[in-house]
Amino acid sequence: MLKKIFKFLTFASVTFLLIGAGTLNSPKFISPDSRANKEIKGKPVDQIEYLRFEYEDGKLTLDPKLPLDWTWFAGKGFTAGEKDVQFFFWSGILFTNHPDLKYTSFQSKEYKEVFSDVRANAFVICFKRHDETVLFTAVDKEQDVEITIPEKYLGKELNFNFHLKDNEAKFLRISSTNPPFKP
Repeated sequence: MLKKIFKFLTFASVTFLLIGAGTLNSPKFISPDSRANKEIKGKPVDQIEYLRFEYEDGKLTLDPKLPLDWTWFAGKGFTAGEKDVQFFFWSGILFTNHPDLKYTSFQSKEYKEVFSDVRANAFVICFKRHDETVLFTAVDKEQDVEITIPEKYLGKELNFNFHLKDNEAKFLRISSTNPPFKP
């Protein structure tokens, strides 16, 4: 009987810890600097020195504080309130999926639809709004990148293959009204 009670309490404790954690994903961030990537790996979002993150009264402050020579920075796998947050900063514009962005010192664009099951062998974020899809990908080490966007999102499976060098990123805009393929 004591074994059963102990097993139940252990299960309940583990379940409580997992549910209370908010998200089971560990945050992932990537920058154009290998040294910085090592420093920020596995850190909670509120401890990333390159990003001011606050969530108060249902409003999100997401403000990149980047070195002058950085033109991009990205993160995903953390929450603000009940909402999963993904973002990337590209050449002065902050792209995010969070609807309650209160403050950023840059121009920002919100994309409600997140393509969560894009297959890729690199860091990737893919958003859609109206007829525009944006895809951001980056690597810390040089590699050939392969990305597949499933058919359910754009009416046709799209495959991208290209080479990225150390600490390089690529940003793509895909229009649904002018598809990048012939029928």
